[in-house]
Amino acid sequence: MSSQMEVVEETTEVGGGEEFLKNDVYTAAAYGDVEKLKRLVDVEGCSLADPDGIGYYALQWAALNNRTAALQYIIENTHVAAQYGQTAFLYHIVTKWNADPDVPDSDGRSPLHWAAYKGFIDCIRLLLFLDAYSGRQDKEGYTPLHWAAIKGNLEACTMLVQAGKKEDLMVQDNTGLTPAQLASDSNHQQVAIFLGNAIRIFDRLYGGSSQFGKLSKLGHAPLLWCTIIALLATYMYSVIPGFNIWKLSLSGLFAWLGVFLATSGLVMFYRCSRKDPGYVKMNPRNSRNIRDDEPLLKVDLGNPALLAGNWSQLCASCKIIRPLRAKHCSTCDRCVEQFDHHCPWVSNCIGKKNKRDFFMFLLLEVSAMVITGAVTIIRTVRDPAAPKRFVAWLNYSATHHPGALSFLITDFFLFFGVVALTIVQATQISQNITTNEMANGMRYSYLRGPGGRFRNPYDHGIRKNCSDLLINGYNEDVEHPEQPSLSALELGMIQMASDRAL
Repeated sequence: MSSQMEVVEETTEVGGGEEFLKNDVYTAAAYGDVEKLKRLVDVEGCSLADPDGIGYYALQWAALNNRTAALQYIIENTHVAAQYGQTAFLYHIVTKWNADPDVPDSDGRSPLHWAAYKGFIDCIRLLLFLDAYSGRQDKEGYTPLHWAAIKGNLEACTMLVQAGKKEDLMVQDNTGLTPAQLASDSNHQQVAIFLGNAIRIFDRLYGGSSQFGKLSKLGHAPLLWCTIIALLATYMYSVIPGFNIWKLSLSGLFAWLGVFLATSGLVMFYRCSRKDPGYVKMNPRNSRNIRDDEPLLKVDLGNPALLAGNWSQLCASCKIIRPLRAKHCSTCDRCVEQFDHHCPWVSNCIGKKNKRDFFMFLLLEVSAMVITGAVTIIRTVRDPAAPKRFVAWLNYSATHHPGALSFLITDFFLFFGVVALTIVQATQISQNITTNEMANGMRYSYLRGPGGRFRNPYDHGIRKNCSDLLINGYNEDVEHPEQPSLSALELGMIQMASDRAL
């Protein structure tokens, strides 16, 4: 082993036997030729993140041969890793060699500046996770968010905003421009609109003790709650009295069944709104509470997610390595297991722990709407004085049954939206996939199979998917083993065996 780790003097005979070192970063690092190393990296763009033919990195060659200057240059060269999106190398030198991921270069730009400028999302995520300072300004007064806005990198802007503070959006460069203004001047209107909206969202979510700020966090849940209660009251006052529960027992019970289903749906609505959707435990050193003088967060080198290069599992906001199917909700400012979506109508995220309650709420309300709508139609049509023609019947109902008609119209318009959402949720439950995964399937590596095609590894069949969620309350994140495809040779052997059997 020791002989393998020694510097291998690769030479070529030129002319009268003159020897030259091989022109690569490994040899330059091994011999401590810092000038050549700088030229290869800074000018020619050679990578420090790739191993050589026998599996050793330039960093290892410098360390093994005690080339202190070369070693120091490579460790400090995190800017190059960020410039070229070399997330794995960045992770390696920060965690194993204790390189500083936040050191500025001669222009005052940190690796985060470069990653934001180039739009390398995984590098940005890792640097923010390592507590890189997102508010640092370079010589031009630009923060990483300024550079992301200049280049129109919407995803980079989104990540920086989620992990940062409102003050980051308000920082002005040396010419007095904010990131949103720079984006607008660069004709990146989508980014400019996003950054402008982000300021309003920060005001709403972190607006201190103002009553408006507190009410805004409730979302649309109070409105939906009041709407359902008002519809129930209208139905019970205007429709049910037309049925004599004692003489028409079946009709009367059918009419009250709608009330029972709607009330049960309200119970599920309350549970879904108040229940923990599956929040992932946050790191006590949340980025919003970190002081600038605190040491860097220690990263678990043995974490399988990082060793496998699953950088999307790093949450720069919560400072955690989250489960594979979890996602950070910008509204709740928390990571949620099996994140489906944030529903403003229930003022909560829909995730692993409350998806069943959400689906039951939809199912019960759809059933209630069908029954109450049918009962209302029967109530108005069975009026002996009601005309047969539709227009005349409509005018008569507006005069003699205004409450029933208003209930029926509202029920009709709400019905289609609720049914569509129920069908979508039922379909996704049967496939054990979330709304977020359906919308962003190609962004997640775990949803890509051979050839880059979409593949859901958590689909265990309709029966098991549905039974797990409806009985247990959630689906386990257990991958379904993919059946290996048979080669042409194996298919031929099977065919030959079949022919012999015949």
